[in-house]
Amino acid sequence: MMLLKTSNMKTGFEYYYRPNKEEVAIILQNGVIVFDTNILLDVFRVEKKASQTLLKVFEHLKDRVKLPYHVVEEYHSDYLVVLVKQKVYLQNAVTKLKKKNKDLNSLINTEFPDLSKYEKTIMQAALEKANNSVVNSYNKTIKHLQNEIQNDTMINKLSEIFSGTVLPPFSNEDLKKIFTDGVSRYNDQIPPGYRDVKKDKKGILKSIKDIGLNDDSQNVFGDLVIWHEILRFANQNKVDVIFVSNDVKEDWLCEICHEKHGPRIELQKSFYESSEGRKLLIYNFEQFVLKLNDLDKFIPDKELKSAISSLDTTSRREDRIKNKDKDTTLLSPKSPSSIQTRSASKDRSS
Repeated sequence: MMLLKTSNMKTGFEYYYRPNKEEVAIILQNGVIVFDTNILLDVFRVEKKASQTLLKVFEHLKDRVKLPYHVVEEYHSDYLVVLVKQKVYLQNAVTKLKKKNKDLNSLINTEFPDLSKYEKTIMQAALEKANNSVVNSYNKTIKHLQNEIQNDTMINKLSEIFSGTVLPPFSNEDLKKIFTDGVSRYNDQIPPGYRDVKKDKKGILKSIKDIGLNDDSQNVFGDLVIWHEILRFANQNKVDVIFVSNDVKEDWLCEICHEKHGPRIELQKSFYESSEGRKLLIYNFEQFVLKLNDLDKFIPDKELKSAISSLDTTSRREDRIKNKDKDTTLLSPKSPSSIQTRSASKDRSS
């Protein structure tokens, strides 16, 4: 009787096994860091002190960073929009706060008629002081943003920090292949990027005919292009990669009962095959930089946490609301064996 040869249970399924705590620490300290567009744009969404802290973070990490060409392309297209929006948001807030100061006396008399005149005076003085403090703080940030709009101080500093980090672009032929392939991937909800179907305003996903290299295609398939850039780099260099983004939804992360548990298995499989067995980590900026600082202590904790807390800006909240998944059902990722995953060579060229 011939016995069938058996293999280790892990063989052929290595990408299912997430790195343990010690392995994660090694990757955090040595892996290649890939920043998404929103990470670079965050420098323009905060007040001056916080932006200087973020620049220090980037300066510390610059030798380990690789930026997808598409990320840099989006960054240059959007940074001025982010700056002007943030300035206008704060200017509107200052206008409303100043008006509130004028209305305080009437408000206190209406809402607190039983208080004595002395108690009302104390309340009004305290509220005016707090209001003025916020207005002064906002005005400083408005001045900082206006200076950046006029002088491009931070964008030039970022260009200096990340000099030599930008990955080469895909050819127009390769981009068209990615876009064409993206139609079937998105329609079949194959990660990553299919959550960007909402950006398809011209019906690109309804047909694979005549998909051009226009802004609409770049916008819809942006995440997929970034993913292919990551795979191409990993294939060429055989390295662990940490992808850092503040917009990683369920088409990037494995989400079970609203809990996120690392990269989707489909992505781990593609990355594992492309990089010949290396690991992929995905974090938002806060998770990544706090974990790394716990290991390296390159910035005082208080300074870092203060800068991170200031990132919760109006524009970031609007982005989260806009991108929030309305589907509250449990995500059940398809088995990788039934998904159109590619070999490393095909991922690199398509």
